[in-house]
Amino acid sequence: MRRRASWVGLLLVLEASAPGCLGGVYSDPLRTGEDGVADRSSAPDSGSTDEAAEYPEAGPEPGSDARREAGREAGSEAGLEAGPDRRPDADVFVPTLSGRWKACGQLGAGSPRRLAVSANGLIAAILFTGGKIALHSLPRGELIREFQTSLPPPDGRADPDAYGEINDITLSPDGALVAIADGRHAAGWNLVDSLPVFDLPGRYTRVRLSPRGNQFLVWAEGADSFNEAELHAIPDGALVHSYSPSQTAAFSDEGNQVLTYYDGWIAAAAADAGGAGPEPIKLDTSYFLATFSQSGRYLVASSDPDIDVLLTSNGKRVAQTTGQANGLKFSDDETRVLVQEGGGLMIFDVGSNPNVRRFERPLIRDVVLGDGGRFLLLAEAAGLYAAREGAELTRFASLPGQGLPILSMAVSPDGRQLLVGSGAPSYYGSGPSAGPYLRSDVMLWDLWTQEPQRTFPGVRAGSIEFSAAGDRVLFANRAPIEGPRLEEWSLDAEAVEPELTLRPAEHVLWSAAYGPSPDQFVLNFVDGVAIASRAGTLLSPLLASDVGFPASALSPDRRLLAVSGMSVWLTSDLTKLWWDAPPVPLPPDLAGVDNWVTFSRDGRLLLVSDVRPEPPVPIKLYDTATGSLKKDLTTTLLRRPTFWPDGRWILAGDAVWNLDDGRIVSLYTEPPEVGISSFTPNGTIVVTRVDGIVDLFCPR
Repeated sequence: MRRRASWVGLLLVLEASAPGCLGGVYSDPLRTGEDGVADRSSAPDSGSTDEAAEYPEAGPEPGSDARREAGREAGSEAGLEAGPDRRPDADVFVPTLSGRWKACGQLGAGSPRRLAVSANGLIAAILFTGGKIALHSLPRGELIREFQTSLPPPDGRADPDAYGEINDITLSPDGALVAIADGRHAAGWNLVDSLPVFDLPGRYTRVRLSPRGNQFLVWAEGADSFNEAELHAIPDGALVHSYSPSQTAAFSDEGNQVLTYYDGWIAAAAADAGGAGPEPIKLDTSYFLATFSQSGRYLVASSDPDIDVLLTSNGKRVAQTTGQANGLKFSDDETRVLVQEGGGLMIFDVGSNPNVRRFERPLIRDVVLGDGGRFLLLAEAAGLYAAREGAELTRFASLPGQGLPILSMAVSPDGRQLLVGSGAPSYYGSGPSAGPYLRSDVMLWDLWTQEPQRTFPGVRAGSIEFSAAGDRVLFANRAPIEGPRLEEWSLDAEAVEPELTLRPAEHVLWSAAYGPSPDQFVLNFVDGVAIASRAGTLLSPLLASDVGFPASALSPDRRLLAVSGMSVWLTSDLTKLWWDAPPVPLPPDLAGVDNWVTFSRDGRLLLVSDVRPEPPVPIKLYDTATGSLKKDLTTTLLRRPTFWPDGRWILAGDAVWNLDDGRIVSLYTEPPEVGISSFTPNGTIVVTRVDGIVDLFCPR
């Protein structure tokens, strides 16, 4: 069947307005003060309490010339260099791949997972899903240190929002040490120099540090619970004593006793090899979800629906309220209790009048209240939020990255830059309470320095494409409030709004790309594909209008347009050259739609994947000229497969497949839950995770 561009329809609205920006970077102009960190860079039992200890230099600042130069050197060693300047249409040398890759970088810290605050209220610790720790001064709101916890990295398959998923981060009362427990080991570091002070393998999910700095407690909750708290020495990790049975534990204020709770009993025992202590205290109720305050003076526990605060010295109840608790924690000054509920956060006072306050935040992972109970910090899937007493919650700036699932990405033609678009999945909700989770943005990374360059806030990019010259970028912005639209931005750091905006008048935009000529775009709507001019005029009728959510791709020479469904068209006159497979009906669940089409670099092969809410994912390899099916890869590859330029390798998710011999190379020893992936021009593999982290793998 032959179709020609014999009509013109003005179906798009041309705009020049920019989308609104989301909240700015947190800063605290109200108060300054000491960080309150005791320097324990010497022996742990040195007894130093120098609260004005200064942090040593942590290296060049992100984005500084020194950091960029260090990044260039590291990038060169890892094979990330882009090579000499080339024209976009120049012949690029394609290295031969051996089929072996090594990890060579990571972009972004992921999303915040757990929080802790020191007993003096001055230091907050944030554990991210990528295994990094960030230390912030709460009085000043500043990032004062960051470091990677340990190797191997955290289990990327664990869902931080899954019920029962437990891990922990804690600070010593003086803020000098930080420790984590993640179900594989418990480890601690000195905050002044980030050097490790202990590392204990085991299924521990909770950890506490002694006020004396010479011991730590570990135990397990959840599925791995063994109802025993262990006291270990710093720095060798030697077992000092086991306290059994116990569901939760803590040190006393002086660190000379270990407090435990189990099945309605509170016990206190010496923090030594003997573990002697008085008779346990029997409580009136057998509680669950019990937590001690940092000093050990109080225990807060739930008996559903009651939430009680008890004195550990005699078991007397000093405060009570009701609620459906999923998590309990004291403020740094122990005057308030923070209760994580299914629908948000509840805060009540320790005293006869609980003075209950509630916040509707349905996806809280962790929360702390520090700086004398004046600074609230929330960790959510959508990021970090903070507020001083009486103020509204606002975004809190910490380590760079996006955190939310990655929807799209693109590598620049010279391989130097990476654009990554993220946004919350639809199950995060759409009502007023889901407001924070509807955040979406696109981040530009420098692959040489592995540093972020800029962010495009409010852009929910269904697709991203660099211009041939690499100086502009095209987004199919599916932001829910203003509606789908096409945006072209300059990559100039000063650009604050798109240079071009096209808003569909009659069709819903799904994705887009640069067209057969510089003044054209290919637009993929929910109900078809069209070619449009920069003026917003559709230059063709809808192609593949009988295919739901079609994807499309232009051949390297721009002569052919491939549309999922599957059909191939001449761009000169829109003649349909061939087609295969019956039309796919519109799926009822839009969240599961992710169709994909891509050409090999020589244009001879086509990869097509039609992702639907229910598996399996049909992935097929076609001969472009004849339309013949060369291979069915449905059970072999993941979504959005991509060709390496020599056509011998196909990348999909966390695996690379060799077309010649069928060999499959896995990039991870323990694969995390990955999203989409791509090659850079020099063979570096870019793999995205569902928590917003981008992993880099260089060819060996």
